[in-house]
Amino acid sequence: MKGNAEKFRNWKFLIGLALVFLIIYGTNALKENELAKNGIITTGKVTKFRYNSSGNFIIEYNYIVENKEFTGHQSVEYFKSLKGVEGCVGRTFKIKYSKKNHKMSEIDLEEFNDKKF
Repeated sequence: MKGNAEKFRNWKFLIGLALVFLIIYGTNALKENELAKNGIITTGKVTKFRYNSSGNFIIEYNYIVENKEFTGHQSVEYFKSLKGVEGCVGRTFKIKYSKKNHKMSEIDLEEFNDKKF
C-alpha cells in the first residue's frame, strides 16, 4: 500500500505541474490572441529594470492611452543598451495594447527582443 500512496503523490505532483504550465501557456495565448485582434500601437518608456525574487529581471514601462498612464511589465534576461544602460531605462519603444483592455500590453524591445521571456 505504501508504494501506491507514493505513486499517487508523484502523479498528483505531475498533474499539478502540468496544470500550472497549461495556465501560464493559456494566459499567454489569450494575451497574444487579444493583441493580434485588437492591438493598437503607441509608444512608451522603460522606467525600471529590477531583479525579482523568482530569479528574473523585470522591465517596467509606462504608456499613455486616452490621457491615462498605464504600466506594463516584461520578464527579461539581464542586458544593457548599446550606451551601457541596464535594461534600456529611459529609452522609448513601441507598445502594443488592447483597445478593449488598455492594461493588456507588450513592449517591442527591437534589437533586444531576444532577451524577453
